[in-house]
Amino acid sequence: NFDYVRKLGAIQVLDYKKESVIDDIVSALKGKSVAGVLDAVAENGAMEATLKLVADPRFTGKRFVSTVRSPPEDLPEGVSSKWVFSSDVKDNSIGKAIFEDYLPEALAKGKFVAAPDPHVVGKGLEHVQAGIDMIGKGVSAKKLVITL
Repeated sequence: NFDYVRKLGAIQVLDYKKESVIDDIVSALKGKSVAGVLDAVAENGAMEATLKLVADPRFTGKRFVSTVRSPPEDLPEGVSSKWVFSSDVKDNSIGKAIFEDYLPEALAKGKFVAAPDPHVVGKGLEHVQAGIDMIGKGVSAKKLVITL
């Protein structure tokens, strides 16, 4: 997916499976201001790796992690975290900033790309299990759709 996300406009792409990923991120962020980190996965070790990153003394950003799951109670010293439910943004200033102020213009100017393209699994509820089976086998860079 490296080439795919570069095509979408990623400035830098790092391999989260590499042993050196924290060193790579710290290096990529050197001299940059970081407001915090979003862990949008929160499973398979993602939260642990995110906490390890922000606790690293070389990390110069704000030591704050937003996460899509409840953060662990035993956070590293100096690190704070908050659980964020994705639909919460529709009722606060963040939702307006994203969906009204930024996104329409960014889409129109091509600064934001709606991706990935949909992959239609089938039509009708009888195809839901096939979609779940695909997810179970591993899906990457695909938007699975079941039409009704």
